[in-house]
Amino acid sequence: WDACKTYIENGTFKSWVIRLDDVDLESLIAKCVRDCSPNWDLTLEIFVQQLAQKSKVPLPKPALKVIAQTTDFGVVHEKSLKSLQWQIANTTRGYLQGKIILENCSWLEVACQEFAIHQQKTLTLCIALNCIALKPQSLPDGDLEGRIVFEPHPALGLPKQEIQVHAKNVNADALLTSASI
Repeated sequence: WDACKTYIENGTFKSWVIRLDDVDLESLIAKCVRDCSPNWDLTLEIFVQQLAQKSKVPLPKPALKVIAQTTDFGVVHEKSLKSLQWQIANTTRGYLQGKIILENCSWLEVACQEFAIHQQKTLTLCIALNCIALKPQSLPDGDLEGRIVFEPHPALGLPKQEIQVHAKNVNADALLTSASI
């Protein structure tokens, strides 16, 4: 994989294809480089997918899977910190890249808002509720709802995944938070 990235980056693939006199393949490499560089992992993934499609070779795309063992924060007090660890996996071949979007849940924090996972690898993600910084009394009373969206890079053509997140602002001293897939 790393050698192929280097060949695309330094123009070796392009030179090789020019010598083969394959105009379609040459334009395919140029398009991938134009659309995805300087992310050479993504460039190579898109090139491999399009080459397989052009050659009519069946090739599975990367597959995003969000694994949440538990989604319940339990009771959170004003001066507490709680977090959950979820995993994002690429369950097939290739390279998977995307971003993590917190929608209507400013009461949660995620350390990294982008992800990149190679074939059959897993990335651990920490979702935190920080009541020290949050000040629960600043939240509206009652139920809070939001979504955590895992959105693959658009060039990969993969569906996004969402996790619904719920919280209940019990009072100024406690916040009951839970999430469900």
